[in-house]
Amino acid sequence: MSERIKIMNPIFLSVVSMPKIFLATCQTLLVSCSLVYKVNASLLPSINIENSQEIPSIKAVLRTHLSDSDQIIEYWVSLSPGGIFVTNGEFELIKNFKAQRIWLMDLTRKIKHGIDLVEYSKINPDSAAQLAGPAAQNNIMGVAPCFSWNKEYAGTRVWRGKVVESWHCYEDSHIRINTQYFDKKLGLVVRIEHPQSRVDELINITTQAFDEQVFLPKANLTETSLYEFSSGVPSLSQFANKEE
Repeated sequence: MSERIKIMNPIFLSVVSMPKIFLATCQTLLVSCSLVYKVNASLLPSINIENSQEIPSIKAVLRTHLSDSDQIIEYWVSLSPGGIFVTNGEFELIKNFKAQRIWLMDLTRKIKHGIDLVEYSKINPDSAAQLAGPAAQNNIMGVAPCFSWNKEYAGTRVWRGKVVESWHCYEDSHIRINTQYFDKKLGLVVRIEHPQSRVDELINITTQAFDEQVFLPKANLTETSLYEFSSGVPSLSQFANKEE
């Protein structure tokens, strides 16, 4: 399989090329990559996250299981009222709730790209509100079941030894999007069952306090443009500066 793949994102209907493992990380964990990639880096600032103190401080593994192919993808997640940090050892993503910034990091190339959410919120406040919080686009790690979709309570379930609430999430047309398990004690969506035989869930959850430095990028990473980060190709302006 090619090391780079192209995707069509339903939010912006734009084709983006990027490393496949980063794409999977971005889509699963941080809302939507092209939600970030659609906007110019210079346009992207200050969104207050309501009730951020209600977000628990935990360490966990986020597992995506594609049952039709027996493929399992895992990421390590650190979550607290201060932010969220996600890594697979090669790529890292940070949302810093207090600084209201997102960083995308490629450890192999030792580069990073930072995004300020304030200006973006002026352009697209509805999308920015979700981008700023702990939840991914499918609402895993969401602080309430079903995000802004219509929802229907489906009773309780026993999941990994815990009693959790089960919620069916629907579009306005009453087409079911997915089923979400909400852990009331933890205050998070911990499992999502998709119609396409895919399951996202948090496992190995442990309570842990984090230093604020966890939600800041490593100092040895070089800041790059969004174009260079996603494509691996330096912008033409960099070449022009070298010639001067």
